[in-house]
Amino acid sequence: MHSDSDRDELLQALAAVRTIPDSWKPFMREADLARMCFATGLNALAKANHMQGGYYNQAFFNISIGLERLLKLTFLIDFAFANEGRFPSEDELRKRFSHDLRKLYDEGRAIRARLVAEGETFHFDLVDADLADRIIDVLADFAQSAGRYYNLDYLVGASKLGRDPLEAWATEVAGYLATSYPERRRARDLAFAADADDLIGGWSAVMQQTEDGQHIGSVYDSVMHGRIGEWVQEQATFHCATMIRYLAEILSVLNHRSKPGAVVELPCLWEFFTIFHNDDRYLKGRKTFLL
Repeated sequence: MHSDSDRDELLQALAAVRTIPDSWKPFMREADLARMCFATGLNALAKANHMQGGYYNQAFFNISIGLERLLKLTFLIDFAFANEGRFPSEDELRKRFSHDLRKLYDEGRAIRARLVAEGETFHFDLVDADLADRIIDVLADFAQSAGRYYNLDYLVGASKLGRDPLEAWATEVAGYLATSYPERRRARDLAFAADADDLIGGWSAVMQQTEDGQHIGSVYDSVMHGRIGEWVQEQATFHCATMIRYLAEILSVLNHRSKPGAVVELPCLWEFFTIFHNDDRYLKGRKTFLL
């Protein structure tokens, strides 16, 4: 028969097992922050269009922040495994990367290549490496102050004016994707735009702009640009999701090296990104990334 003291000791032991260690909380909160940034950013990217440009900026903010957090978390864990559990100092992290998304992305790919050489197995690769580079370049420029504050810098006549983020996206990403616009869909959209113009074109005054600043002055051009943009943003959202999948899998592989007694003990961080650990068909079919 167990005494009250035995029962209390058992309950204390169970409580210790069930309590999240304080050292785990920053990992979990950072992973959760990245996950929510990705979900919010992808949802905004899917809705972005030339009449609602704010969705682009919302997407750029959130996806770039999510990538920075995910890649820095990956770097920290990889560094700790290589240095007997020691994490880099604040100065080491800042001096090495600052907010440079391009450097972080290249570091993530280097970690992945090294893990492959060490015998680790990865299930997902980049669907289009060239497009991924284009997306990273646009987001990396945006993540720097010259991109995030482009509009304000323009208004005050800043001496170092960065590139308009919407124009950069339209040129580097949307223009690249638009070359694959399906002919059958193009024909259907052309007919729809012509019908809309016939119906209300003569009664409408249109004064709009494309994402790269080109004038739109007719119902036909507005509708057609919107229809092409809708397809482009569907594809861009899918490709961004596959990039997140590719990078989150690096974290997952490192995470699985963390076992009780290892130099780095971690919570199950891959669980925050399970929505991305799916095949292309699943990611293409997602209507929202907020769960």
